[in-house]
Amino acid sequence: MLVGGTPTARRAFLYLLGTIFVFCIAAALWYLGVAIGLVTRAPGSALFGYTNGTTTIGYYAGVAGFAVIIFEMLFWPRKYLRGYRLGRARLWLKLHIWLGLAVLPLAIIHSGFAYGGLLTGVIMMLFYAVIASGVWGLGLQQIIPQKLLDDIPQETIATERGVVIRSLLSEARGMVDRLNVLEVDTASGGIIAPSVHYRSKQFSDFFRDQVVPYLEAPGTGPGVLASRSRSARLFDDIRSRAQEPLAGVAKRMEAICETRRQLDRQYNLYWWLHSWLCVHLPLSIALTGLLIVHVVYALKFW
Repeated sequence: MLVGGTPTARRAFLYLLGTIFVFCIAAALWYLGVAIGLVTRAPGSALFGYTNGTTTIGYYAGVAGFAVIIFEMLFWPRKYLRGYRLGRARLWLKLHIWLGLAVLPLAIIHSGFAYGGLLTGVIMMLFYAVIASGVWGLGLQQIIPQKLLDDIPQETIATERGVVIRSLLSEARGMVDRLNVLEVDTASGGIIAPSVHYRSKQFSDFFRDQVVPYLEAPGTGPGVLASRSRSARLFDDIRSRAQEPLAGVAKRMEAICETRRQLDRQYNLYWWLHSWLCVHLPLSIALTGLLIVHVVYALKFW
């Protein structure tokens, strides 16, 4: 868990979220009161009016917020400097999360809920989007790893998924080939009628038409076998009409298809686990770049 696996760490994180939420609500009500005249406004005062970048508190809130954002961006190159003694990765991760959330009230104090011109308006929209995407990713990081442990007993290394599937397909082909070699025409001996007995030829056709396309498909496998319940009914029917060794082969084939379904499930969960970064990281880079422009302009016209 990114915020700590203990109840104490989770409670502390919830307290932080609650504090930020209460602050934002209180600040919104305060600014609303000033806007409609319920609260006396003293221009330039940080206590009895709007705060913004020109007030003392607003200025230092902006400086602190910008420093925090620069620190947040250092978490990215920190991943490529693991060989240096720069502190534990877990500590960096906690600071990244907690300081990233704490910068929200600093931004509100600095802006005074005002969006200003085009540049500052875009910066605030990007800032909210970065916070939202980060919270979304944090939530996924708390839920999905546990689901992987609980739901995917056949979990494997993500990069080895294709190798595992090819290995399963090779095993399945070998079983079917051996089954065809052992095929015995029981109908000629009058032991069982061909219309009742599920023969190896039928199973070979089923393997070619259903199992092979399912195992060979890129991404998530298609067809009936992608559904656990429909696949179970199909293999139950095969085993009920089959004799050994075909019944044993069908049981193992069902297990192979179940492994493929678990790998597909893992693939989908991994996508959710990491795809949010494709939004969070570009937005963070854009936000940092525009903030630097904002700081330069602010110092130029100070």
